[in-house]
Amino acid sequence: MTEIHLQQTALAHRHLKAKSKTNNPVEISECLNYSQTIIRGDSSNQQFNSAIKKVTGLPLPKKPCTSVGNVRNRRIIWMGPNEWLLVSAQSKSQK
Repeated sequence: MTEIHLQQTALAHRHLKAKSKTNNPVEISECLNYSQTIIRGDSSNQQFNSAIKKVTGLPLPKKPCTSVGNVRNRRIIWMGPNEWLLVSAQSKSQK
């Protein structure tokens, strides 16, 4: 018989939800079930841009400190002139 283990995130011990009921203007909470993938390449290369758009459905953001996409599903964040962070929600089958 398969044992069922309690899955916890790296911040579970901090009990962030329990601490977020203050009048503090800053709130920290986890975004559960998201994957992060680093993308690196030459943004001036049209084949690279086309491939990223085909795979992710999103264009690469070219301006510093910007992002494209939807916060709840998939987002590409500019990290540097040749580096981006793809953040995407995991499907139920991946959890």
